[in-house]
Amino acid sequence: MFEMKRKYVTIGVLIIVIMIGVNLIGQPKSPAQNDPVIQSRNIAIDSLKQQIEKLNQRINSEMALSEKRLEVATISSDQAFTMIYTFGAVGSFLGGVFLVITWVRAQRAREDYRHEREFYEARIMEYARRQEETHIRAAQFDKQQLALGDTIVSKSSDMLSKQIDSIGKLGAVIGLVQQTFKMQLEREKSQKVLQLQLNTMDDMISTFKNHFMRQYDQINNIILTFKDHSRLEWTHLSMYEQTITARARMSFETIPEFILEEKKNADAMNLARVNQLLGVSAYYANDIDAAMKYLKTAYNIYSASKPPIEERYPYAFCCHFLGLIEKNWLQPNRKLELHISDAKKHFEEANKLLDFKKGEILTPLTLVEVLSYSENTRPEALQRLNNIINQLEKIKSSKNGLDSNQKLLLGRAYLFRGNLEYLENKFEQSYEWYQRSANELEHKHYALLSMALSLSDDKSDERMQCFQNGLEALELSDALRKSEDSVRVIALVWAVVAAHELKDDARRRRYLKEFSDTIMNMRSVGNRKPLFFCPLTKNLVTKEQLNQNLIKMINK
Repeated sequence: MFEMKRKYVTIGVLIIVIMIGVNLIGQPKSPAQNDPVIQSRNIAIDSLKQQIEKLNQRINSEMALSEKRLEVATISSDQAFTMIYTFGAVGSFLGGVFLVITWVRAQRAREDYRHEREFYEARIMEYARRQEETHIRAAQFDKQQLALGDTIVSKSSDMLSKQIDSIGKLGAVIGLVQQTFKMQLEREKSQKVLQLQLNTMDDMISTFKNHFMRQYDQINNIILTFKDHSRLEWTHLSMYEQTITARARMSFETIPEFILEEKKNADAMNLARVNQLLGVSAYYANDIDAAMKYLKTAYNIYSASKPPIEERYPYAFCCHFLGLIEKNWLQPNRKLELHISDAKKHFEEANKLLDFKKGEILTPLTLVEVLSYSENTRPEALQRLNNIINQLEKIKSSKNGLDSNQKLLLGRAYLFRGNLEYLENKFEQSYEWYQRSANELEHKHYALLSMALSLSDDKSDERMQCFQNGLEALELSDALRKSEDSVRVIALVWAVVAAHELKDDARRRRYLKEFSDTIMNMRSVGNRKPLFFCPLTKNLVTKEQLNQNLIKMINK
């Protein structure tokens, strides 16, 4: 029995040894002896071998002891055999477990090794690919360097020539800088001379300015001597007065604009008054362009501010004479109705400005004249004229009566009233108003001639007498010798008509020639054509229309 148990133990031990050997034989050979996993596994196997050897030694010692004790106690040997058998079974089980664990760990180690090998192979392939790319780029770079070298070599001559050219230009720049410094030095040297010249120029400008300031003051002193002249007095200037006003206008034209601007800033009302008086003098000298310029300047200064009460009269003067220019001078390509409309606005503004001045009649009466030239405004003209006549007749019936100027204006108002009746073909009424005008006026030639024109042919004796008296009065007046062309032309028309009606061919031819010469020599002034009051139609006409009306009258 003991031999069988010993045989079984020995078989178990051999089984364990065989499994360990199989395990060792089935493991792959390590490609590297320094692998830590393999080294740890070898250590474990060595440890296991040592344990088995110790176990064998122990079994042998136990078997020897058992043999010694077999003789002492057979029962104890059976128990020992049972214990050894159990220990062998447990050891076999533990060996099997250990073998399974070792196999699993070996599989894991093999898998890890396979992954590690694939990783290192991939890195080696990547490294090889990068090395190849590096060689390719290096080859390309070398090729580019060679091409660049060829280009540089091929263009070296051009670069050299350009460098030489650049050096030449640099020399030119250096020369320019040198010249600039030289000019700067010369400029600094001439700075003192320039400063002296500037000082001299300042002195000249100061002298120049002072000269024109004194010139303006002289013009101011001359022209302001006419500030109290009435519109009637302006028409009777002496030759000396006409000369000095013309000289004042000529001198004023030479004054620079900045001097006038300084005068305007210092005393705007004075500059406006000077321009207003120069404009009136230019108007009566037939210098219509200058008159319009001066009067417009004065008007703009007055209208841009609120002039004091003492300046409202010259302000109204500006409006009055601007209205006269619109009434008496026709612009090209502009209808007469527009001129009459603008003249109406100017005279209405003058009327408003003259509200403060009692007894002012001339401007309202001139406005009536303007309104009478348009069929649409004649009713308004008649209403205004009746108010003026009533006002003057009331003064006439007062204790003090009319002064010489008011008497003249009343006679003129009667004359306008007769013209309005004449335009309506009311010749008897017009005759009566003309007769009343003749009774008021000292110089009654226009009233007498208008009376003659209103009489019919069946009153030929009275008609001839009126023409005779009117022509004689006209020749005694200064109307035929007026410097104003518009006034003299109207007088010549009346003279031709009267001489024709009186059948005085000598005087008719003389006055007709003088009339023709006068209108022939009349030129447009500043692109403006003169307009005339036609005694035959009582309307405003051009010189051509006036000549046609006159020829038509004497060819009846």
